[in-house]
Amino acid sequence: MRCPVCRAENTESTCRRCRADLSLLVTVERERERLLAVASLAIASGDGQEALVHAKAAQGIRGGEDVDRLLGLSHLVCRDFSAAQTTYKNMQIRKKVAPQTIDRAGPHP
Repeated sequence: MRCPVCRAENTESTCRRCRADLSLLVTVERERERLLAVASLAIASGDGQEALVHAKAAQGIRGGEDVDRLLGLSHLVCRDFSAAQTTYKNMQIRKKVAPQTIDRAGPHP
């Protein structure tokens, strides 16, 4: 996870660079992961409505391609093909307009 103070990537609950306390972020990210897991289990058991509830809750914490996939699958399980297609199209649009990262370590022209 990226530190909101100094932007360093971290795997611990304290930032390796600026020593900011990231424990709240860790807790929130764990809750998001739990919601995604519950949504996945609901899809596997054929309960699309339950999957939608949990996938949307995870999206409220932080969106992402993983959430979009679960939302699309949830719509398919619910037989809401229009919503599934809209979700898929939105994913494709976001991929096209995603900002490209700049490799600062590479050679400069």
